[in-house]
Amino acid sequence: MAEFLLVWPDVRRAWELALKCEDAESKCLASMSLVPLWLNGRVLEAYDLVEASIRLADEVQPRRHGDLVVVATQALYHLGNYDRAGELVDRLERDVPAPRDPDMVRAVPILRGLIAMAEGDLDGSERELRRSVELLESEKSASTGWLDAYAHTGVGTVLALRGDIDGAIRELTAARELGREFGNVGAEMESHVFEADLHLASGRSDKARELLESACALVELRPFYEGNAYCLEEVAAYAAGGGNTTGAARLLGLAQALRDVLGTRSWALLQPLSERIHDVVRSASHGSSFDAAYAEGRALDPRSGAALCRTALALPVAPPGNVAAKRT
Repeated sequence: MAEFLLVWPDVRRAWELALKCEDAESKCLASMSLVPLWLNGRVLEAYDLVEASIRLADEVQPRRHGDLVVVATQALYHLGNYDRAGELVDRLERDVPAPRDPDMVRAVPILRGLIAMAEGDLDGSERELRRSVELLESEKSASTGWLDAYAHTGVGTVLALRGDIDGAIRELTAARELGREFGNVGAEMESHVFEADLHLASGRSDKARELLESACALVELRPFYEGNAYCLEEVAAYAAGGGNTTGAARLLGLAQALRDVLGTRSWALLQPLSERIHDVVRSASHGSSFDAAYAEGRALDPRSGAALCRTALALPVAPPGNVAAKRT
């Protein structure tokens, strides 16, 4: 990932030149760079180019037209533009050919499931995500395992929203194991955080703390991943429950700072979770103390997320050894 960031200026320049020359084939290839950009909090840098790429592809219809639509849909979903993301992915059934890259084909039902979830269609979301799990588990490989981790996270989220806590924990556990096995740090971290919320809501704070402690190390591995904001918010809920309302408010401010940098917003069906945590922390705070601590957190460097989480959990600020090395 670090190597990619070094060459990204050259990739972006090639992207701009391809667009200027109306070279749709090269433009589609350059658009594949969006995934590492998203994982490093830089999707906004490519947003205008994505839309321009789609317009050019619609005119010229390059061979990888379908791949470009999938990548653009993913970017738009993570930027919170669910309507536009839904419009794009629906085109794969109409006027855009199927993606050529097998992993892009496999990602489509996951995207459909996540978009359906954002629209409040839990039945459609679960149907698409379970279909994705079946497809991915029928042809196991490093790439399918990476995607499968997200599919299980999605199913777990749907089940949690339905009130099936045991089923949700089973799916989140599967996501965590797949994420660790296949290097999907985002899915692994999210599974820790979402399960921690279930335990915290049920009064099992010790189990929640254990999961959040593990999540902190993963936040450190990928400081600009958008899902980290949920980790900060969940640690804030834990901290507020223990009476540390100032630390909790700082965490909420830092979560918003991260979203500001990324240009993202709370995922649609997780918005109530974020709002609930904000309400709990604000209610437990005294007068203007919440606003002051929240402003302090929002002014912090988003890369300090793991350290602030560790402080709130009364853990050593710097974990012993190298986190990345311990996972290899």
